[in-house]
Amino acid sequence: YLAVVIFAKIALGAIYDRWGMKVGTILGTVASVLAGIALCFPATDWGPIIACLFFGFATCMGTVAPPIMVVKEYGKKDLGTVTGIVTAFEMFGAAVGAVVSGIMFDAFLSFVPVWIMVIVASALMGITLLASIPAARKLVERRIAEGAPELDAEGFE
Repeated sequence: YLAVVIFAKIALGAIYDRWGMKVGTILGTVASVLAGIALCFPATDWGPIIACLFFGFATCMGTVAPPIMVVKEYGKKDLGTVTGIVTAFEMFGAAVGAVVSGIMFDAFLSFVPVWIMVIVASALMGITLLASIPAARKLVERRIAEGAPELDAEGFE
């Protein structure tokens, strides 16, 4: 898994740079959904291997996508603050998810319901990230129309 992560971080960053936010987000979302599906089959020969490959790629969405999308949608101004806020929400989700997954395992004596929730959450992640692209564009255009300073390609005034 960790070997996959090493290569996947570089690959996902390159995908976002070369093919854009939509393609990077779709690939990351598909990997996350496929990882969740594969994790539903832990007793098979192929489930853990496929889960390792796709989950290794999918987890990179949490570290690679936020700064890239923030910069491409809003520019570099206040990048640290905005990325910090996004990361704080991610960590909150991870903390809640860990507790909820333990409670669900105790209730069902299986992680399959947790992986089904991961599949649903992955789909929601992809939908909201894709929706953020035009929403950010409209917000920036509206703010400029209201007199906010226009930022250059680097995100500075």
